[in-house]
Amino acid sequence: MHIKIYNQYQIELLKAINLILGKYKIPGKVIYEVERILRYKRKTSNDYIALIIRPIKNDTIDILMELGIYEPEVEIPDNNFHKISVKKKRNSKKRNWVWFDILVLNGKYTIFVVYSMRKKDLYRKKKIWR
Repeated sequence: MHIKIYNQYQIELLKAINLILGKYKIPGKVIYEVERILRYKRKTSNDYIALIIRPIKNDTIDILMELGIYEPEVEIPDNNFHKISVKKKRNSKKRNWVWFDILVLNGKYTIFVVYSMRKKDLYRKKKIWR
C-alpha cells in the first residue's frame, strides 16, 4: 500500500487523515521530510513521491513490486539513501524510515520513494543502522 504525492494539497490531506490510519500512522518527522522533498528536490511536474506505508522487507525488490515497475525500466543511483531520524516513543514499533530516488528511463521522471523497514529485517540482512 502506497500513497502518491504530487503537490502540497495532498500533503495537507495526508496530515488530516494521518490520525485515522491506526497502525499505519506516519510519524510527523516523515511527513515533514516528504514536504521538504516535494519543495526542494522535485524538478518537473511529472516527479512524485511514493510513500510506502507498510514496512518493506527487501529494499529494491519489494519497492519495485509495490510500485509496479520492472527493473530494466529504472535506474537507481548508488549511495542515494537518506535516513530520516524519527524519535522513538515508548510504545512505537521499531522501524527505520529511509528515502531515495528512482529515475524512470522511459518517462524521464523521478520517483522519490519514502519507506520504512523493521529493525529485525535489517538485522536479517546484516545491516545495522544507528
